[in-house]
Amino acid sequence: MRSHSFSFLLLLSSAVGLWGQLLFTAGTDTNLALFERINGQTFQINTGLSTHNSLGVSRDGRFATFSTPDVPQGNGINPSSDLYVYDRATRTTRRIVDNFSSFDGAFQTWNRVLSSKVSPGGQFVAYGVAISRALGGTAAQTTNELNIVDAATGLLLSNPTGARGPTSDAFAAEFQGISFSPDGLSFVTPVYRYIGVDDPLPIELPTIVRFTRDPNSGQWLLAANLSLPQWSRNPQTFLASASVHTFPSLSPSGQGLAYFSVFVPDASTGTAAWTSRVVVANADGSNARVLSSFAPGLVPTGLTWTTDGTALVVSVANQLFSGTGFIPEPR
Repeated sequence: MRSHSFSFLLLLSSAVGLWGQLLFTAGTDTNLALFERINGQTFQINTGLSTHNSLGVSRDGRFATFSTPDVPQGNGINPSSDLYVYDRATRTTRRIVDNFSSFDGAFQTWNRVLSSKVSPGGQFVAYGVAISRALGGTAAQTTNELNIVDAATGLLLSNPTGARGPTSDAFAAEFQGISFSPDGLSFVTPVYRYIGVDDPLPIELPTIVRFTRDPNSGQWLLAANLSLPQWSRNPQTFLASASVHTFPSLSPSGQGLAYFSVFVPDASTGTAAWTSRVVVANADGSNARVLSSFAPGLVPTGLTWTTDGTALVVSVANQLFSGTGFIPEPR
């Protein structure tokens, strides 16, 4: 069981400070509690659930979304995680997506929520989900998908990344961080995209992209790439390095963009710790520049703007070393 000093941190004050100042989770893998910090005091929020993974908060701070794993069934099936929304005004919790695990002959399938966010106005919830399928004790084949559902009913409205096949998310970055524009007509999130490098196979890396809603069809469509991750390989050692992007956040005005750029010095064997940098840019991705850099061995777990758009609140955690290498998880 891993212990976290904190796993996600968000500044949440609305224009009038109605919903408090900070919302964050802290605890362990099996007991990750939800807290709010108001006027310098910290209070635990009782949602009726003990674990709050993949925390996301609406722009006005009213709605918090999170996932909680199902109770293990004890028959060898990996538990799925469901998506919940907590209303800070009414202090009520509601499940909006009920994922389930199943056996299909010798195969088992399970779902894990990666991230989530309620749109401005509370009409939609966008969330990333990892859908895994395994045969017996073999390694699972996982497909990451992005879904947009009706916040009131949980009805699936759009699945813009479906039917892509298995996703090799070696950096655990896809859909980590979802941020809606202030008008609610678009959002940004990391998606694996081809970056134009053959090495010798085409290289796909987590790229910050924007999805927009088609007013006629109601579908959410990928509209633009906002960042350009990097990949290179040493011709002598054949070891590769990468710079990947995650946890994007649009500013309160909608004119600015911030995200983490994570440098992976050894993407081939994982023997070196990663370096995380905070990048700020225009909303279209132009004029990107490094604002701050952390010591190697710290991985990002969250990023957002203050409500006046003058500062950023970020969270990082020590990177997990497992076996012979560093992996993209906090410890």
